[in-house]
Order: sequence, then structure tokens, then C-alpha cells
Amino acid sequence: MEFHVRPEATPSGPLVVHVTGEVDLTTSQHLHGHLQASLEDHGEGPVVCDLSAVTFLDATGLHALIAAQGRAEYAGRRFAVAGARGQVRRTLELVRLVDMLECHDTVEAALGALRADGDGAVGSAI
Repeated sequence: MEFHVRPEATPSGPLVVHVTGEVDLTTSQHLHGHLQASLEDHGEGPVVCDLSAVTFLDATGLHALIAAQGRAEYAGRRFAVAGARGQVRRTLELVRLVDMLECHDTVEAALGALRADGDGAVGSAI
């Protein structure tokens, strides 16, 4: 599966960054750049990283997610991860990123949580 990143503004405000394919040493810098740009260029709203079409995530991909979370916290914004399943979800669980990142089973669940809980709290829903 070819790697691809596609940002999508939602009517409710958050930006959803859809990621497809494998996130590894050859693609993680692309993901990192898109997430950082999304956090810098998308006003003050939250950003959701949709991993539902990601088939592999290595340490460099984990770093891109951690860096995005740090950037969001620094800017007083929310960053959430959604749709991680299979090997990708297991990787997040093994390194305990589900305790650090705001994680949701689906993009819809993430958007619902962002609407219901506007205080910027970070927690895990996986």
C-alpha cells in the first residue's frame, strides 16, 4: 500500500490528518512534516491523526506522533490519534503511548470527544 497523508478540515472545526500505508524510516519524516504543519497552520483547533489505514508503524513513526503531541501541548491545543488497529494499535500499547496520547477507536469517536470535552484534557479511550 502506498504511503499517503491527506489533511481534511471538518465542519465542526478539527483538522483530520488521514494517513495511509506504512509509517517507517522512509515515510516518517513526511508524516512528521504534515503533522507539524497542521498544528502550525490550522488555527487554534484540535488535530486528529487518523491511523485507520496505516498497516505498519515503527519507532520513527512513534516519534512523529510524540513530536506532534509535544507541539500541540506547547501551543495549548489538542492532538488525538484515532483508528489504530492491529499491529499499529499493539505497538502503541507496547510502548504505552496510549497512556500519553489521546487515543480513540475511530475518527468519529475522537471528534465526539473533542466536541464533548473542550477542556484540552489528555486521556486514552482505546
